[in-house]
Amino acid sequence: MSRHRFLIANADPMSRRRLRALLARSGGLVREAASGWELMSLLATDGPFALVIADVELAMPNGLQALAMARTAGLDVPFVITSPSDDPRIQTMARRLGAALLLRPHPPDALLEHVERLAPRRADSEPGDRAARRA
Repeated sequence: MSRHRFLIANADPMSRRRLRALLARSGGLVREAASGWELMSLLATDGPFALVIADVELAMPNGLQALAMARTAGLDVPFVITSPSDDPRIQTMARRLGAALLLRPHPPDALLEHVERLAPRRADSEPGDRAARRA
């Protein structure tokens, strides 16, 4: 069985490093983006991903805007939006776009709960896996 592939998008290198270590411990393969445009590029060229974790404070497009663009493009990959604010507008937008919202700072267990709940049960998020199953 293959491992889940995750995409984390956060402008802060320390946050990306922390998230990468946490997801790697859970057996995941992790790609990183430092900006919204890098996130969009990786979604388009390196997917599919089992889960995307994007910060609302990314440089343009921010995490919510990137999520909206992904949905407009027809991508239904699960998203977790991280935010330092419990602003109701952020909560509403994340919910409308089908994403979970995780306030930061958050304990590692809180993120792992989202991973467990949102990542597909089958670890079929590696591009070569689908082709191998069809053969």
